[in-house]
Amino acid sequence: YRERRGRVVNLSRGGLYLETDSPSPVGTKLTIRFTLPAFSNTIYANGIVTWLNDAPAARATQLPKGMGVKFVETPLVSQKTIALYVMLSKDVVRIT
Repeated sequence: YRERRGRVVNLSRGGLYLETDSPSPVGTKLTIRFTLPAFSNTIYANGIVTWLNDAPAARATQLPKGMGVKFVETPLVSQKTIALYVMLSKDVVRIT
């Protein structure tokens, strides 16, 4: 177990993009904890790293260095909170 910090740059019902200087390898299973603006509860989500954005790719995608994470086996309350937040925010959310 190793705790890492990052910043959620993009959020959808299916996953998120996490800006981090030390992304985990593709295939790594993660437990993610984050909060959303206007929601008081902490979101707990399980995910798997599906792609990496290293320095050369980051320039091409215009995303900061980090990793794409697909949600898997995430608690229902977290799924519903994410879905509501995305719906209220009109499609994909950019959190800054």
